[in-house]
Amino acid sequence: MEENTFLIMNKEPLVSILCLTYNHAGFISQAIEGFLMQKTNFPFEILIHDDASTDGTTEIIKEYERKYPELIKPIYQKENQFSIGVKITLTYQYPRARGKYLAFCEGDDYWIDPNKLQKQVDFLEANSDISLCYHGVNQEFIGGQTEVNSLSVVEAGDIFDTSSIWTNWTIQTATIVIRREIVRSQDFILKASDSKMYFGDMFLILSANEYGRVVGLKEIMSVYRKHSGSITDQGSNPTVDNMVKMLNYIHFIGTLFNGKYKSQCRSYYSFKTFRYAYVCKERGLINKSIVFFMKSFFSNPFKFYTLLVGEVKVKIHKKH
Repeated sequence: MEENTFLIMNKEPLVSILCLTYNHAGFISQAIEGFLMQKTNFPFEILIHDDASTDGTTEIIKEYERKYPELIKPIYQKENQFSIGVKITLTYQYPRARGKYLAFCEGDDYWIDPNKLQKQVDFLEANSDISLCYHGVNQEFIGGQTEVNSLSVVEAGDIFDTSSIWTNWTIQTATIVIRREIVRSQDFILKASDSKMYFGDMFLILSANEYGRVVGLKEIMSVYRKHSGSITDQGSNPTVDNMVKMLNYIHFIGTLFNGKYKSQCRSYYSFKTFRYAYVCKERGLINKSIVFFMKSFFSNPFKFYTLLVGEVKVKIHKKH
């Protein structure tokens, strides 16, 4: 922890770091150390939400809180809020954040550049038309053999391509620094509160894009972990209930922003239902599989045809 941060941490923070964690005992220390190593000329606060962890995560956070009581501000839940449908960031994190800017990092991801916050804040301060700044990220797979690779290569000054919001996803949560005023608007809060808002990242980024420019920095300054307990890993092998939630979410995003992203959402909806049809088929859920195939076709016949042709080509290639 840099001395300059101690000297200024009693002042109003310029940045609020928002960290959600649940059963991340093997990862949370690295996430917090990534916050503490930040070298800045401005104060920041670390707002951690522990969603009733049962694996020792809570005790690790409390130890850090004892060491840095003016800097680390945790919430310790006694009942898991995610499991009862509470939108945690909207309910607990946004309202208590004091910074002009919000930075994000889940408890199983971590930052690797001590100048990350300074670089992004300097960029935002110098460009009032930029609403969100992100950067490159490495991806780390935790399993039988740990593998690290680049998840996205962001060119300097890269502007987020909203024409491919689903198919070319490059903005990972731990790379985001956004202006707080965006999440404080009544319109944002109302839409984010909707029960169909399954994930918040997409809506957050598109909201920022409506507010100003969304621009990426070239540097790789964080690591995104994918492991058996992560939300994204659950997305790779979803339950039927989660499939339905995801599809409702995609459709819902398509209805927002005056339907600006409706076409992309319909195409992605067709892709997801096509994939879910095969997942259900493999699980022996034939009726569900048929329903998903029909949804894929009717949501976007051309996309369905493209996917079907691609699937046939793969099978022919395997036979040969």
